[in-house]
Amino acid sequence: MSASNSSSSARRKFLAQLGGIAAMAGFSRSSAAQQATASMANPDHDAWMQRARGEHRQLFHSTSPGDGAAMLMAANFLDVYGADYGAAPGHVSAVIGVHGSALPIGLNDAAWDKYELGKRINVNDPDTREPARRNVFAVGGPYSIDTAIDRGVVLLVCNVALKLTSGSLARARSLPEADVYNELRQAIIPGAVVVPGLVVAIGRAQEKGFTYVRAS
Repeated sequence: MSASNSSSSARRKFLAQLGGIAAMAGFSRSSAAQQATASMANPDHDAWMQRARGEHRQLFHSTSPGDGAAMLMAANFLDVYGADYGAAPGHVSAVIGVHGSALPIGLNDAAWDKYELGKRINVNDPDTREPARRNVFAVGGPYSIDTAIDRGVVLLVCNVALKLTSGSLARARSLPEADVYNELRQAIIPGAVVVPGLVVAIGRAQEKGFTYVRAS
């Protein structure tokens, strides 16, 4: 065998070895990424979607109280599909997601009173005409949260917003942030679901076929 042929053969062998190493490295990185993604996935984060079944599923996104606009729109969504499109309740689902200044919609009266949340988000009590010391969206009407939940509407509360609000309230009152967060977490109204981040929940819902409406 000539020196030229020997050199060419050695070069091919070397390149083949490099290709094999690169392929193995790529496989390892891909496998590691898949394992990392699997380990981070928590099925509980998306469990709320099982409560919103049917082929017509819409999420109403609320960043401000807006006089209960999200609840009104969710009710209209259910009503019109039922009355005008003949859709049975099990085929239509509405979801309300709150964060920002709409976050207190998902908190109980005790939290509203202690932390003066009505004053914080500029919501007055219709009875006193003063900043609300109770959750005026919680009960008492066709567009209240309790009525919505009774109709199968799912209320999502953003945990990121909960942490930010806790920090703000804690600093304003010189309280331990962890204590305020734990208190607000316990103050979530019955039936509501805390999700890690509403922006992620919205995206994951759209990936599963939910439609989206900005309510307020």
